[in-house]
Order: sequence, then structure tokens, then C-alpha cells
Amino acid sequence: MSATFSLLIVIIAITPAILIHGGIAVYGLLLGLVALGVALTARMMPAGESTHLQRIILTPAVLAAIPAAWMLVQMAPLPIRPLTNPIWNSAAIALNRPIVGAISIDIGATALAFSKYISAIGILLLAAATAGDRRRAKWLLYTLTAATTLISLMFLCSEMLHFGHLDALGDPAKRADAVDAAAFGLILSIATANRLYERQEMRVTEISRVTFRRGLAACAAAFVLCSAALLLGRSQMATFAALYGVGAVLAIALIRRLTLGRRWALMAVAAVAIVGLFGIAAASSAIQGSDLTLALASQSREATAIAQRIVSDAPLPGTGAGTYAALVPIYRTPDEDEHESTVPTAAAAISVELGRPMLWYTFVGLSIGALLLLQGALRRGRDSFYAAVGAACLIASLLLVLGNSGLLSAASGSLAAAMVGLAVSQSKSRQA
Repeated sequence: MSATFSLLIVIIAITPAILIHGGIAVYGLLLGLVALGVALTARMMPAGESTHLQRIILTPAVLAAIPAAWMLVQMAPLPIRPLTNPIWNSAAIALNRPIVGAISIDIGATALAFSKYISAIGILLLAAATAGDRRRAKWLLYTLTAATTLISLMFLCSEMLHFGHLDALGDPAKRADAVDAAAFGLILSIATANRLYERQEMRVTEISRVTFRRGLAACAAAFVLCSAALLLGRSQMATFAALYGVGAVLAIALIRRLTLGRRWALMAVAAVAIVGLFGIAAASSAIQGSDLTLALASQSREATAIAQRIVSDAPLPGTGAGTYAALVPIYRTPDEDEHESTVPTAAAAISVELGRPMLWYTFVGLSIGALLLLQGALRRGRDSFYAAVGAACLIASLLLVLGNSGLLSAASGSLAAAMVGLAVSQSKSRQA
């Protein structure tokens, strides 16, 4: 298992490079590494470990499998005309021959989006399978914190020093990817500091004190860098999501310190979450003429206006995962920028590409996952910070999908998957 865990660490470590050099070849390399890791894990995992993995991964696997299954349905040829996109009927007329249509308007783009999604799920499974050991969980947490901090530093260098090889971060999609990674970095820095504090309480040697001070200083530096990246990113929703996630980590730590009952603790956290979500819904509804998926977008007004037209015209089954960019030229007016093809928010992309029902399923699925990991954090005692990281990640993701499209990209998507996989692996003890 050490070899597969090392491969996972490599995957997380290269996410900053993936952010800069994203492309089909890079996505293919990432998918190949993930597939190799999952295959080796399945081959090398002991029987006891596989039983424990089945017990902890069943619910997350079911929740994650439904969007993947829907993407496959979107790519499949369907003889039922009401379900297929009208573009296939137009193509059949133009070619003067029958064509069996599909829900997706671009099967190749949907296949690429499917591979990206499967890559993220593979990272989640790999983390859940290999991070059950406390020592591995610790190093995965440290690696995730380091990767998000490095991305934040790269973003700061791009914004303030204008390094030539970081010009790629000027692209709106990559910029959103970096900002979301910084939001996760803020959460990870607090969780890592919490872990160091918990472990320091168990040791009183001078060496442990020195290590603790150095570790705490590193966490403080990571917190400052990620905060600065969020500030320069000028995304109010990403900042709010990061602070909400940090609040979840601190709330779990406080609940443990005060030894509150699990039921009352969950009710308190759920009440705060519901109030926050209702506040977001109220704020977005106050913006007249804007869909919920776009009302809180940090993207340019021009991109939001194009997206508004596409969202309002999207069919219920969607147009196919990954097809938003193909729709932009159709809905763009002559006076709008022809290079403005980035979707403003992940919520808008899901609503258009996978359909409105899948958007609501995404919100429900993230909420269920966050609740399960909150329960896991409250029952794990001194190992609660791992499950707390995953719960905070999902809570932040609920808000990030409404603010930008970063989670659709490889870097922040991979980091989020690894955070949730780490949380799942530590959400239940082997004795439970």
C-alpha cells in the first residue's frame, strides 16, 4: 500500500503544475496515474482493509455514481426523440439521412468531461483506500496544505509580480481554479494547526515544543498566503465559502472541547448552515432578472449575460457535460467579446449541461455528504480534524459552485476529491 500512497502524494503534488499546464494531454496523464493507483490498490489491499473500505465508501460511491451514470446516458444513442437534443434532427435533415441522436450535442466533449469526473472520483477512492493509517493521513493532510499554499503563492506572484510563466493564471477558468484552491488552503491550514495543537497536548518534551512552534509558524504562513490570494482574487463568494469552511472546522473543535452531545451539536451546525444558505438565496433573489446559478457570480457582466440566455434556454435533460463552450457562439451577440466563453459558475454549467434536476441533486448530495462527515468528525475524538476537513470542504463547495467555475477544473477538483477521500478514510474507526 505504500507504493499506491506514494502515487497519491505525487498526484497531489503535481496539481500546481496541472493548474498552469492544463490540457487534454495533462488530463490524460492525470487519469492514467489515478487508474494505475486504483488498480494497484485493488490488487495489493489486504482482506481486512477491503472490508473496512467497503463499509466506509458505500454511501459516497453511490452519491458519486449517479452523475457519472447520467453522463453515460447523455452520450448513448437514444431512439426516443423527445429526449434527444433537436440539433440531431437538424443534422439528419442537413445530411438527408437518418441519425440516431443523443442528449449531448457534442459526444466528444461529454466523454472528456466524463473522464475528468472519473479522475476526481478515482482520487477520492485512492485517498479513502490508502489514508486509513494515521501516519499516512497526517502526510496526506500536510501535502494537501502544501499544494494549496503553493497554488496561492503562484497566484500572488502572477497578480503582483507578473511572472511570464504564470501568465496562464490570467485565464478566467484558471483564475477561478486558483481561487478555489486558496479557499481550500485556508481550511487546511486551520485543520493542520488544530492537529498540531491536539498532538502537542499529548507531548511535553522540548523537542516536541520546537517542532510544534515550527509547524504552527508554517500553518500561519499558509493561512496568510491563502488569505492574500483570496483577497486579490476579488471573489466575495469564494472568501465567504472559505470562512464558512473554517468556521465548520473551528465549530467541531469547540464542540469537542465543550463535550456537547452529538445530537445537539449537529442541530447547532445544521441551523447555522441553513441560516447561511437562506441568506444566500435571499441575496440572490434580490438581484432581479438573475438566475440563482448566476446571481452571485464573480465573472464579468458580459459572460454572465451570455450565460443567463443559455441557462434560460437549456432543456431539462441538459445539453451534455462539457458542452457549454460549444453553445456560447450561438448565444453571443455581435457586440460581445468572442473570447468570452468561460462559464461564470459551476452551478450554471451543471444546470445547462446536466440539466436542472442534476443541479438540485448536486446540492442535496453535497449536503448529505457534509452531514455524514460532520457525524464522523464528532464521533472520532482526537482524529476529528480529518473528517472535519472533508465536511468543511463540502460545505465550502456548496457555496463555491455558486460563485465561480473553479471546481470544474483539474487542480481544485482533484484537491477537493483528495480532501473528501481523506475524510472518508478517517470518518469511522476500524473498531466501530
